[in-house]
Amino acid sequence: MTSKFFSASCQALLVTAMIASPTLGSSANLIVNNGFENNPPGLPTGNHIPWSITPWVLGPGAQANVVTVNGDASYGNGGPNLDAEGHASGTLQYYLDINGGNNTISQTITVPTCGAIDTNPRTVDFNGYFSVRDYAFASGSGYIRILDQSVLDGSGSPTELAIVNITNLTSTDASGAIVNPIDQTWKQFGGSVAVTPGHQITYQAYITDYLNFDNAYMAFKDFSCPSTTLAMAKQWNGAPGGHVATLSATRDSGATQVDTLVATSDGSAVQLVSDSSPLPSSQATKYASAKRFPTREARLTAKLSVVPGTPPSPISGQVFSTSKWAMSV
Repeated sequence: MTSKFFSASCQALLVTAMIASPTLGSSANLIVNNGFENNPPGLPTGNHIPWSITPWVLGPGAQANVVTVNGDASYGNGGPNLDAEGHASGTLQYYLDINGGNNTISQTITVPTCGAIDTNPRTVDFNGYFSVRDYAFASGSGYIRILDQSVLDGSGSPTELAIVNITNLTSTDASGAIVNPIDQTWKQFGGSVAVTPGHQITYQAYITDYLNFDNAYMAFKDFSCPSTTLAMAKQWNGAPGGHVATLSATRDSGATQVDTLVATSDGSAVQLVSDSSPLPSSQATKYASAKRFPTREARLTAKLSVVPGTPPSPISGQVFSTSKWAMSV
């Protein structure tokens, strides 16, 4: 764990900013209706043309065909009799075909940020499953790609960040042997790519004739934000017992009070009163801190930084100054 702190001293006021290492993991699947189970066509088994696949955006090509299957060998539309999501035989399940032609399906999301100055790339994992339909020796090609809608190329099109091509896919079982389409195994294709916080990215699958598609997936591998906190403390130096100081922190130019600390002197030569519940914070958040005595008030503003090895901007104000910077690892 890496932690940082800084303190401002005037009348021995301490303000501390600490950073804990983020806990990383994979986010939930960001694709909605990834298996075409929303708004399902139901019975009968077979083709349903056209059929809505909202919120997918269907391209300008051929119509969407949502195929209903249930594992029954009597299913006669030439594709797998089970979907790619592992549903049991006897359960109604669905996958996508493009009827008599080619088309794209797309979904767009915004990459999350951790604070106002977050430029650390996120890693996104993406994949999807393809199969072949109609004939044992039919084949099809397509792709899955990730586009950055926030960065356009010279022709005004979104930048392609990654692409996984599917070339001449055929109807095979798990061993690679050619089988009838009803008996084939679904094939997974995918990859990983770095994306920029705050940008809009698009998951796009291209499905050509003789291909089916199912079980789209996109998730952030490292989606958690660093845990940053702002803590306040008051140090009394030989103050008479019973003296009271109130510290407060505000943001949004003073409009929102986010933390407070009441410190009462016990008469000790040196007494430190610390905030027992630090305030969670994001990068580049500006706070104003006020220390109130019965007869006077002073303010400061500090810009907190959580970039490793970089101190926060100097604290400024009427009488406060930065007196200490340290980092422990």
